Amino acid sequence: MLLSHIVNSGGKNERSWDDSGGFLTAFKTLSRKEQGIFFAEIIKNKRLREDLVDIAIAESRKKHKSRPFRKFIKEHTG
Repeated sequence: MLLSHIVNSGGKNERSWDDSGGFLTAFKTLSRKEQGIFFAEIIKNKRLREDLVDIAIAESRKKHKSRPFRKFIKEHTG
């Protein structure tokens, strides 16, 4: 199934993010124009668009030094 499939793990359902469905391989064969059309359709979906923004933010901050949550709250509550 596309990028993920559900696997049974000790009674829990977990997502496995591999390319078992061949989606990524198929996507890479599309022309740049076709890839752009695909992403344009994804971006029309509010939930998926928000997920992509969250992923981009997380990736951009991956190397930032973390800080205690209490310090963050103190800085943002005036």
